[in-house]
Amino acid sequence: MIDFEKELERLKVNKSGAVVSRHKPLLLLLTISKLMYGHRNEFIYDQIADELTALIRKYGLKATTKYNPQYPFIYLASNALLWHCTRNKSQLKTPDAATRSELLGQKGRFPSAFYDYLMTPPNSRHCIQLLLNQFWQDTYHEPILKDLGLGKE
Repeated sequence: MIDFEKELERLKVNKSGAVVSRHKPLLLLLTISKLMYGHRNEFIYDQIADELTALIRKYGLKATTKYNPQYPFIYLASNALLWHCTRNKSQLKTPDAATRSELLGQKGRFPSAFYDYLMTPPNSRHCIQLLLNQFWQDTYHEPILKDLGLGKE
């Protein structure tokens, strides 16, 4: 059996010095929260790009003026146990610099085993808490949950 908690703990993220890119964890938080509200296991890039951009802008904790929601959408697929995308990195014009236009209409989803795991209570909420603990200080948890529509229960 796959230990999805370990997979999340080993989630590869970009780092520049001490600055950690939180794009992939934010994509996971957004899509897992959508599943919890009944969204089907298919996420079209165009339909979530604005929400993901807003989360990256607010919680990415990186001083920048350019936000790239396309990166986690395609690069998270390097962990095939957690995410699949209809566009492969090797299909990109420049594999290390995905553009938004290259992802228009592309779909991402959780692999069947991870989806089944997430749909078994309380695993979704547990995965969200694990990601929050791993990538953000406690002071960010409540605001992030609120923005995801998952405030305290």
